[in-house]
Amino acid sequence: MAHVTKGKEFIVEIRDEVGAGAAALETLSKQRINLACFVGYGVPGGKAYLHLVPEDPERAQAALASAGYAVQIHDAILYVAEDRPGLAADVLRTLADAGISVEHCYATSVGATNALLVIRTKDDDRATAALSDRA
Repeated sequence: MAHVTKGKEFIVEIRDEVGAGAAALETLSKQRINLACFVGYGVPGGKAYLHLVPEDPERAQAALASAGYAVQIHDAILYVAEDRPGLAADVLRTLADAGISVEHCYATSVGATNALLVIRTKDDDRATAALSDRA
């Protein structure tokens, strides 16, 4: 059975250079702050971004700020369900059929059988309701 909650997604800007991502993540690991999910990527201009979903957003924000990182914090939908082919397509179809625009989405495995989808939309309340109805 699927589980839908709201969470916080952090977007951390870092330099696109060797070790920058490791340093940012070490800031959190040294404080024993676990991440439910993260993704990182570089963009033109020597910048890179980490999208993080910390299990303790308040402590994560404090740790990153004290280390000098610029952090944007956004609401996100956290959708956990049994992993299977087509899960992400079905979730995005549910949102599309409800007329909800998805800003971005990424996923990871949770344990041996589940997947976590992190979803940012333009209307999280409606998206949460639509996804809860299919859960």
